[in-house]
Amino acid sequence: MTKNKLSIAQLNNYIKGVFDDELILKNITVFGEVFEKTASGGNVFITLRDGDDFLRCTKFGGDFSAKIGDKVTLVGSVEYYSKANRISFIFREYSIFGEGNIRKEFLALYEKLNAEGVFANRPPLPNFVKKVGVITSETGAVIHDFLSILTPTCPYVDVYIYPARVQGNDSSAEIINAIKF
Repeated sequence: MTKNKLSIAQLNNYIKGVFDDELILKNITVFGEVFEKTASGGNVFITLRDGDDFLRCTKFGGDFSAKIGDKVTLVGSVEYYSKANRISFIFREYSIFGEGNIRKEFLALYEKLNAEGVFANRPPLPNFVKKVGVITSETGAVIHDFLSILTPTCPYVDVYIYPARVQGNDSSAEIINAIKF
C-alpha cells in the first residue's frame, strides 16, 4: 500500500532539493573525453565519455575550444533540471589535457579503410545537390536535427529517409541494406 502520494512537480522538486543540498556535488572536477559537442545561444553542450559511461555537461556563456576526442577536465557542479527530469554537470572552467580514444579510433579506422581503397576513385560531389538520402533511426534526434538545419537553408532539396537501426545486433545488416537500396 502506498503511503505517500506526490505530484510529478513535488517529486521533481524534492529530487532537485537533494541535489542542491548535497555539498559533495558542488565545485568538483571531472575528467573524460569529449564525445559530443553542440552550441546554442552562446552556451555549449557536451557529452563526456569515460569508457561506457557518459555525462551531459553544460557551459553557460564563454568559449569552449576543446574538440570531439579531446580529453578534458571540467570544474563545476552537478545539477538537476526538474522541468526536463535531467541531471547535468554545469561547468565554469575547463582544461584540455590530451587526445582521447575517439580521435585515435577514428584515425585508425580511416587509415584502414584508406589502405583498402575505400576512398579511392570517389566521384566528386555535384555543385548543386537536388536529392539527399539519410539512413537513420526514425525515432532518433538525428533526423530532426538534420532537417531543422537543411530545410531553412536548402528548401529545394528532396530528402529521402531510409529507416534503419543504427546500433544494436542487427544494425549493421540494416545499414548495409539501406546503402544498397
